[in-house]
Amino acid sequence: TGDATRLYAEAPTARVMNGLVQAVVRRAVAQLPGGQGLQILELGAGTGGTTAGLLPLLPAESCRYTFTDIGPSFLSQARTRFAQFPFIHYQQLDIEQPPLAHGFAPSQADLIIAANVLHATQDLGVTLDHVRQLLQPGGQLVLLETTTASRWLDLTFGLTEGWWRFADARQEQPLLDSASWQTLLETHGFADVAILEQDGQAVIVARATAQPVALPERTWLILADQQGVGATLAAGLRDRGEQVAVAYAGSSFASDTNGTFRINPSDPADYQALLAHLPHLHGVVHLWSLETVADGTVPLGQVAAMERGSGSALRLVQALLEANVEPAGLWLVTQGAQAVTPDDRVRGHAQAGLWGLGRVVALEHPELRAVCVDLDGTTGSDVHARDLQALLQSSGGGDERQVALRVGHPYVARLERLPIAEPEAFPIRADATYLITGGLGGLGLAVARWLVEQGARQLLLVGRRGPSVAAQETLAALAAQGATITVMQGDVSDRARVQQILDAVDPAAPLA
Repeated sequence: TGDATRLYAEAPTARVMNGLVQAVVRRAVAQLPGGQGLQILELGAGTGGTTAGLLPLLPAESCRYTFTDIGPSFLSQARTRFAQFPFIHYQQLDIEQPPLAHGFAPSQADLIIAANVLHATQDLGVTLDHVRQLLQPGGQLVLLETTTASRWLDLTFGLTEGWWRFADARQEQPLLDSASWQTLLETHGFADVAILEQDGQAVIVARATAQPVALPERTWLILADQQGVGATLAAGLRDRGEQVAVAYAGSSFASDTNGTFRINPSDPADYQALLAHLPHLHGVVHLWSLETVADGTVPLGQVAAMERGSGSALRLVQALLEANVEPAGLWLVTQGAQAVTPDDRVRGHAQAGLWGLGRVVALEHPELRAVCVDLDGTTGSDVHARDLQALLQSSGGGDERQVALRVGHPYVARLERLPIAEPEAFPIRADATYLITGGLGGLGLAVARWLVEQGARQLLLVGRRGPSVAAQETLAALAAQGATITVMQGDVSDRARVQQILDAVDPAAPLA
């Protein structure tokens, strides 16, 4: 890997060609309208030789860089190497396979970079069709390719299987000259092809045309809310040429010819019937938790709202598993259920349980690609739908499983090391009682020993069962140190028993 890194990043010709790619990216950044983000996708990024020169040029606050490769080991190495760049994401991608069927969104990239990778595919026409599906109309494709055959290339790379994989019109070796690249690009949906060659290497820049792109047959399923977020999201996806089915909560299963369904959220059979109508299901967006309004009231009632959100999501997951459906993503959406920014107020507490379910699903059934999404609690349905659509189109099969959307800004979960503050002294009083629930287990007895060492003389230990022989020995040792130990049986889930235990505390040594 080290030799390959030096070859693709440090060789004189590589430095010149990578510099030209950097110039193209620098110009794309400079031409960005104010406030607009930039979506960059690199194909076959490998050792990151090209990536390393690009990342420092990019605005961290408005860029998303997707590093892809067919090999998971390259992704793992890149995560370590580029850890200081928070805007880079890593996804496995074989560009010879239909990317939209493997979790990527159509037109998700403004700029696609492929350095010394496309020639290694079997059919360049099919490959370019896949690339075109991932590019926005008007988006740019930047290729770095060798355009002149030479014996040393055959001797160096001819020992690798990938050098001879081509099965299209190429003859004898996989490389194309500049004229062939231009013709091929213009045949597969690209225009304004510009090619700069030097010493047998070329940087090729082409623009994706606005002509319709043939998309694989696939359908989004939206379990739509009554606030209008789902309806607006469905309209936005349809405007981009996507097929969308919308399901609303109803009393029983029903459908119409416009792709609108009604199902009983409590009936598992209705979910199975819904999925049976959608043989090419691509992604699922669950919005049934959005039943609280801006002031935090819950029209359905707290229990019914939680059932509508988490209960329906559970039945949806079960139906997907029974139908053996593995979507590109299952987005479980709440509103105001997470405190992310200093201004956040958690009004969607009735929805918060869905995040717990979503985390369990992500761990137990990673094939469903469950993502928990929290919308802010103040903006309207149009903004929420816009933010959700941007997330769906940019995340593809990404590895983020918890996202909070705050007026166009996505927040993701990260652990940060915080300085450890000196703990405040906890005064232990000899004239007070200390109650330990679970006090007869190993941890409870350890806490009891510590309290006595700190000067406590009145302990009340509560457990569901009486003390074991070992626990009795510990209690005797504590009593020998001058402590008065009271043991009571009880379960803290029994309110009446807890009240009896509290009433038993000696007023002369009040509960501290």
